[in-house]
Amino acid sequence: MLAKPLFVPLKGEWFDKFADGSKDVEYRKHGPGWNERTVYAGRRVTLSRGYSGARLDAVVVSFELVKARDVPRATEIYPPDATLIAVKLNVRR
Repeated sequence: MLAKPLFVPLKGEWFDKFADGSKDVEYRKHGPGWNERTVYAGRRVTLSRGYSGARLDAVVVSFELVKARDVPRATEIYPPDATLIAVKLNVRR
């Protein structure tokens, strides 16, 4: 059975960067919803501008675990020592 696409609501700034091709990695806090079991190569993803805005279809290419301190602007949201999952996406345009 195929897993449902991951639903990823984004601020307009980040959605627009995926839409124009200038962004291809999404960062989320590693945990129960975002981990090696839920995020894997080939999994479909629905990127959404907010919760009810425009949508983009994408597929997970790869992922890696990183520290928030190593990701530009991540410490605006997460503590520096937080472990994040960096999900590389192929957006279908």
